[in-house]
Amino acid sequence: MSELTINGLDFEITIEPDYDMRWPWIEHDGHGILRQSCEKYKKPGEVIIFAERGNYWFYDFQETTKKAKLEKWGLTRQSTREAVIANMDYCRVWLDGQIHWVFITVKNGEFEDSLGGIEYDERDNGKYAHELAHELAENLAAQIERETIERNEWACRDGVTT
Repeated sequence: MSELTINGLDFEITIEPDYDMRWPWIEHDGHGILRQSCEKYKKPGEVIIFAERGNYWFYDFQETTKKAKLEKWGLTRQSTREAVIANMDYCRVWLDGQIHWVFITVKNGEFEDSLGGIEYDERDNGKYAHELAHELAENLAAQIERETIERNEWACRDGVTT
């Protein structure tokens, strides 16, 4: 948990794992073809991208390249290959635990906002997640300001008239 001050308002920021999200290649389109196995046997066209305690992850480079061409991941043959390699590296980093999903919560008293399914990249200390937390706090500060003005306007109208 960390704190942030915006426009004189103190915000409590919590960034925690988002366990409701699954692997990005399951949650989103535009990723390669992966499979998990307890056996090291690799099919033609596959590359082992991660192994831990007898658990192997295979990236089907050959089939993913076909998929990438159909989905137009790259503009040229070379850029399609580069896109597939980049995706394979991205999946490897996820499996290695360097990137994971987080849930961000920003609070100020009774005001709260949150956002889940955000990538947290350990390699840059979650720079993107922290930028989003700051943005959520800025939006919440603006909302608090608007509601305070509105509350004061309504309070002025509550006067007794004769």
